[in-house]
Amino acid sequence: AVLGDSAALLERAGAFNRVLGPGYYLLERFEVVRGAVDLRPYIKKVLAKAITKDGIPVQSEIEVEFQSWQVKKVPREGEPEVEGGIIPSRIPFSSTLNRLVNRLRRRRRPRERFRGYFTFSWWAVRNAIYNAPVMDGEVIPIEELVAADVTYQFQRLISRYDFNELIEPELGVELRTLPSYIRPRRELELRLISALRAPLRRWGCQINRLQIGPINPDEQYEEAREIISKRLERWQASELPSLKVIQAQGEAGAFRVRALARAQMEVQLLEQIAEGLEKAREVTRVAEGSEEVRDFLYTTVALTFLESLETLFAQSQEMGFFLIPHWVISCLNSLKKILRV
Repeated sequence: AVLGDSAALLERAGAFNRVLGPGYYLLERFEVVRGAVDLRPYIKKVLAKAITKDGIPVQSEIEVEFQSWQVKKVPREGEPEVEGGIIPSRIPFSSTLNRLVNRLRRRRRPRERFRGYFTFSWWAVRNAIYNAPVMDGEVIPIEELVAADVTYQFQRLISRYDFNELIEPELGVELRTLPSYIRPRRELELRLISALRAPLRRWGCQINRLQIGPINPDEQYEEAREIISKRLERWQASELPSLKVIQAQGEAGAFRVRALARAQMEVQLLEQIAEGLEKAREVTRVAEGSEEVRDFLYTTVALTFLESLETLFAQSQEMGFFLIPHWVISCLNSLKKILRV
């Protein structure tokens, strides 16, 4: 039996034969289980240390989530296996008889069909088992391999940056208002994911998520403390004011947009009021002698005006400000009901 979160690789006569997903199976003649792969995602935290281009030692905690390579499509019942699920037994001779025997075997045992929560790729399972390195007679766990690759690629990337380029704004500056080139950690995350794709593919894994923590100087080196403190003071004196200027410009632009939208809504409201008054004057001129006609026309004008107010209120609410108090809006439905009676 293969558990629902695993995949197994089977060999026959010392050679690769097939990969099985979750389910119950019968081994073929001379067939043995070579190994199994856990399909569940792993979360690993790595404390990576590196040295910048100008010789400053830094460290950061990197959290990475990875798992066996997933396929986009899960095979349906009766469909041939393309990339995920099980691989049918190899046919030593491409004869019609062997193809017929394998087809009848699959029909007789429908439980061999892929039915697991996790999808996977057969070549990923094969790479994870056959390419796993061995040290002192024991297979190295996949978590240690990923941690070593993450540390190596992080050190390689950090060596291209000066320490000044890795300093991020303090908490007083909101990052969402700053351009992307001022967020070095985000750029490092994208580059690190791209650099890890090929090495982890060799182990049959893929990266689901990667997050780099704050990049801090390694203060155990006393020689670097003075340099680091001077760099921080210089950066705070030169860069932080410009970042705050960028934040203020963004907030001012948002305020201008909101003020313009509010002015447009006010103009539209005044136009609606003027239009309602003009219609009321027309009603007075048309229905001078008939009170019933006059009342009907006044009611129609009032309903149209109330609907216009509701539309303006909905638009202003979407923009984030309110031209009309809530207590006035709550009375609109009641007034409309009274007018329609």
